[in-house]
Amino acid sequence: LRILFFTAQDQNDAALQAGMEALDELDMGLPTEPEEAEAFRGELQRELPPAGSRIEDLARLPEMTDPRQLAGLRVLMHLTAPAHRTKPALLETIISRMVLLAVRQGNSPMAAVAYGWHGALLCGRADSIEMGYRYGRLSLEVLRRFPAPELEAKVAFLFNTFVRHWKEHARECVAPLQDVYRRGVETGDLEYTYYGAIHSCGYLFCTGAPLELIRRKQAEYQGAMERLRLPFHSQLARIWGQTVANLCGDTADPCRLIGERFDESKWLPGWIEEHNSLLVFSALCCRTMLQYLFGDYAGAVASGRLAEAHAHAAQGFLYQANHCFYYALALLAHHAQADSAGREEGLRVVTRLTGQLTQWAALAPMNFAHKLALVEAEQARLTGENGRAMERFNHAIRLARESGCLQEEALAYEREAVFYTALDREDIAGLSLQKAVDAFKSWGASRKVVDLER
Repeated sequence: LRILFFTAQDQNDAALQAGMEALDELDMGLPTEPEEAEAFRGELQRELPPAGSRIEDLARLPEMTDPRQLAGLRVLMHLTAPAHRTKPALLETIISRMVLLAVRQGNSPMAAVAYGWHGALLCGRADSIEMGYRYGRLSLEVLRRFPAPELEAKVAFLFNTFVRHWKEHARECVAPLQDVYRRGVETGDLEYTYYGAIHSCGYLFCTGAPLELIRRKQAEYQGAMERLRLPFHSQLARIWGQTVANLCGDTADPCRLIGERFDESKWLPGWIEEHNSLLVFSALCCRTMLQYLFGDYAGAVASGRLAEAHAHAAQGFLYQANHCFYYALALLAHHAQADSAGREEGLRVVTRLTGQLTQWAALAPMNFAHKLALVEAEQARLTGENGRAMERFNHAIRLARESGCLQEEALAYEREAVFYTALDREDIAGLSLQKAVDAFKSWGASRKVVDLER
């Protein structure tokens, strides 16, 4: 109960301390030194089935019955939320211990959470997504075999927030995340109830849903979070609420997250000092996108670079790919204004980011191929490969339209207009710009429409 209380109040260090004390009492303490933790994680890798084997067979392990092991597993499960917010290395150690307990002692409903988190962590690395997806599916199967209504929200949240979109269309995550909210309300799991609410809105945003729909959903959830005094959830929701408000024209400076819903100047410095990396990354990821969309390319590069220092907290989230996409575009747009060292470094970073997008697009082209194509179009524009740029812009527009990502179809039209304007092809540029305006208007980004019509 102490762990849950401190976690709900965003007192993450206190929650972790309470959990560590409980584990020590159960004689199940975790290694705290980096070398010991690394050895512990290596032990997990040796005991898990190798990549080519039947991971799915883990679902048929016998049932865990030892009360002490079950109690320890429950403590570890409650520690995942505060560790994910502020101590990513500790989170990996926690999940390693949970999975090892399941493999050695047998399955239980909490093993489903362990496998779900393991899959989530694997999906944070592009070269482990296939394995992560299989562990995500395993978590659903274990919960089917060991039903526990109070854990349904957690397991569904992990699969649909961290795993599913790397192999399936991201739109498929939204309804299950909304269902996480419903299930969590029914079982009293407030932590995951409102995670489901927040990220259902975030994933609606990333997949091009109308901004007015997202605003209505955000308003519905925000009031409940304020009443229940969930500060972490409330601030995370406010970041996204302010982002939508900026696009809709409800703020003086669309490039900064300062308005009625959120004020970055008030909260961001403290979060950085507290190493509250998920909140820091979320704010900087949104700010990078806004600065790029409204033409502050130097600001977008600075925000994108700072966000990378906190990106470990966002591994597995769909937002990880959004940051990669907008940071790469910002670096390419700012290239001409950067000094020689900045240009050289910027291109190196773009090459790395493009490599990530390429890996993701190979696994889930419906979510990432249009992003990759637009970055490639901008690279070709920069190097004077006009024929390739034309082809890549067309490809990005078509793929974005097919995937339903209206905002990125609009952006591809806008960047195509910039490209043709530089070639003195005002006829094509004007047509592309009008299509960009129409698409941004359909999305509901009235402030962006005003910006383009100037």
